[in-house]
Amino acid sequence: MKRINLIFIGLMLLLAGCREADIASHNLSKSADEFEIYRRVVFYNGITNEYILSIEGYCSVDIVAKRLEVTVKLKD
Repeated sequence: MKRINLIFIGLMLLLAGCREADIASHNLSKSADEFEIYRRVVFYNGITNEYILSIEGYCSVDIVAKRLEVTVKLKD
């Protein structure tokens, strides 16, 4: 009986940890979409081992219809 209780408690802690990580991930994504997080987005060619493009600033990154859309906030 004790073993079942320990397994149950372990599963509850595991699920609680996943929930907190999901909430943190959601909050970071929301903040980035609202241009509150400074980011660096790098486009890299894995065949030639060269950087194609680097973007730094308050960026929002979205994947829409198999395309990567990067929106950058300019200074006011």
